[in-house]
Amino acid sequence: MNVLNNIFTIIFGLIAAIFFFLMELFIIPGFGLMGILGIAILIITTYMAYSNLGPEAGIYTIMAGTIFASLFVYYFIKKNVFKKTTLQYRLSKEDGYAIRHLLMNEYLDKKGKTLTPLRPIGIIEIEGERLDATAEGGLFIEKDSEVKVVGIEGNKLKVQKCKEV
Repeated sequence: MNVLNNIFTIIFGLIAAIFFFLMELFIIPGFGLMGILGIAILIITTYMAYSNLGPEAGIYTIMAGTIFASLFVYYFIKKNVFKKTTLQYRLSKEDGYAIRHLLMNEYLDKKGKTLTPLRPIGIIEIEGERLDATAEGGLFIEKDSEVKVVGIEGNKLKVQKCKEV
């Protein structure tokens, strides 16, 4: 009777490990607590098989876990299950989406006005749009000064104060 209890415990351990892996895949995405619990249960189940039923049972447990894992991966790839769990849309420029720093080139050589002091970072306005800017050379530029865009640094415009006439 003890051997039968050990076999049921091992089968239950394999099913529990698969359950936790599936929870990790579909309910709680990422590699976190459920994945760690699944791995821990798989290791404990394999250890129990080795210690209670002998080396052959341990090897069969490892083989069963590998076969079950392979079948699940095959099933998920074959049925395109991962496509249902990930974002498949592309945010393209044609659809109206664009990365901000790629659009910064249109501001090169344009003039604007500082809305905040640039010490050396602040906000400027060009053609009614508020933009982050960095004063070239780390200089300070006062509020309400006229500035000219001379370059792009990351997602900020590099500006310098226009010469007063």
